[in-house]
Amino acid sequence: MLFTKIKPMLAKPGELYNDARCLYEPKVDGIRLLLHCVFNERKVGLYTRHGTRITNQFPEFQSFSLPGVQSIILDGELTHLTNGQPNFNKVMKRFSAGTQKTAHLAKQFPCSIVVFDILYLNGKKVIDLPLIERKQILANTVPDTDLVCKVFYLEKHGTALFNQIVERKLEGIMVKPLDSPYFLGKRGAWIKHKNYYRDSNMEVLGYIYGTGRLLVGKNNRPFAQALGLPTADRDALIRLLPEIEVNRVKDTVFIKKGINCKIKYTMGAGNNIRECVFDGWNLFEG
Repeated sequence: MLFTKIKPMLAKPGELYNDARCLYEPKVDGIRLLLHCVFNERKVGLYTRHGTRITNQFPEFQSFSLPGVQSIILDGELTHLTNGQPNFNKVMKRFSAGTQKTAHLAKQFPCSIVVFDILYLNGKKVIDLPLIERKQILANTVPDTDLVCKVFYLEKHGTALFNQIVERKLEGIMVKPLDSPYFLGKRGAWIKHKNYYRDSNMEVLGYIYGTGRLLVGKNNRPFAQALGLPTADRDALIRLLPEIEVNRVKDTVFIKKGINCKIKYTMGAGNNIRECVFDGWNLFEG
């Protein structure tokens, strides 16, 4: 299990609900990461959810240690904080940088791992244990430091926590049953509920071939690229494009004014658009 390509347990989108049988924790905006360590051999490995090894891009974690622990696999989010807010763009800058820039970027944008689960400890898998027992193992094993810290969570009070998440403009909330085992590579037991902002009156400025996204904005000024256009709607729009096209730049077809839609989107650090999703047509505007 150690230093192999493990697929982490995944969450499915869903609605927020309060349940005494669940715990609730903030959804941290970062790169999903599995941290593998064998401390007596001074071996540390960082793997993305797709199994890509990114240890060399983040050399600061070579100094990570846990007194009394021989080996461990932790699940969490790799993030960089800007003014106390997770900054996905800075993490991606480090992720995609060449080796010549690694040392410089590590000092400029130091990262940390926010841990929310444990899969393996001292030669034993713990994935079959209930979540609340794994949380207790985490609490007893991993102290919070600037390098690695544990995510905050509450039992029962999901709505109250989500209200705080909205106020702080964080990405969303996770809902996890207390008794859930850790299912490698599967979705189902965990729910993610994102902190979406909504706009019911966006102009469709164009269509982007290849990605299937809409270019949306207001007053002819682009706002974002909206994904999630249903197949039937996409096909209908493509058939209509020859009649409404006004210009084309590479793969983007700009269209006549008059088609409006609804979107939902999340915000990242610096009020940057993190994710924009098509949420239906607005037939009463335009």
